This record gives sequence, structure tokens and C-alpha cells, in this order.
Amino acid sequence: GGDHALTAVVIIAGTNDLAQSFSPDEIADSVLGLHEIAHEAGVRSISVDIPESAAAKRFHEYDEMREQVNAKLLSSSLQHPMRTHLPCPVPYRFSGEEGGDLWEDDGLHMSGPGYEALGRGLAPMVADVLRSWGAV
Repeated sequence: GGDHALTAVVIIAGTNDLAQSFSPDEIADSVLGLHEIAHEAGVRSISVDIPESAAAKRFHEYDEMREQVNAKLLSSSLQHPMRTHLPCPVPYRFSGEEGGDLWEDDGLHMSGPGYEALGRGLAPMVADVLRSWGAV
């Protein structure tokens, strides 16, 4: 508790862990550990889906693991009063497709314009969450 400069943190994590072949439970537990650090400091947290990637588009098993992590993050947020979960507003697009410039050539991370699109997409959703928490 107490006064904090932060009302909430937005945590988007797990992309690299998926690429390193950690299990969905290991990844979700690791991400949830970041949320616990925030909660211990009295700060609420918002998790965001692990975004799609080239691998998720190409390999069903990889995308299934991503979906399992996202489902665990959502499920956990429904059981925790200091946390909520949001979808990623930026779908993956391959280079040459409309929106392909939002992604780096590694097929895993967003480009500068991609992160800008992420921020613009998340902003109204985060604002709604903060209002629901009475934080704004």
C-alpha cells in the first residue's frame, strides 16, 4: 500500500521465452512473477497477450503454446483483484503484407512503428481499465 507514483504497470512479456522453447506453464509463471513484484509494491498490473509472430503463423504447435500462456494469464487475472488482462491489438503480418512494416525482420519483435501502433491500440483499453479501478 501507500502512495506510489505508479497507478499500474503494463507487462508484455514471454515472446523470447516462447522462442527458447520453455513450457507454457514456465512462461506464464515467469510473467506472473513480474506481476507479483508490482503487487508487492502496491501497484496494480495489466498483462497483455503474447503477440502473434512469424513462428506462430507458420507452426501450429508454437501458436498453441502462445495461446496456452495467454489463457493462463487471462485466467489468473480473473482471480486477482490487482490484475487484469488485455488482448494484443497488433496482429502479426508478414513483410510485404499490409501492416508488415510493424514487425522486425526477425518475425518476433515489433518495429518502432509497431510499438507505436501497440501503444495507440492499448491506450484506450488501459484507460478503460484505469477508470474501472477508479484510478482516473
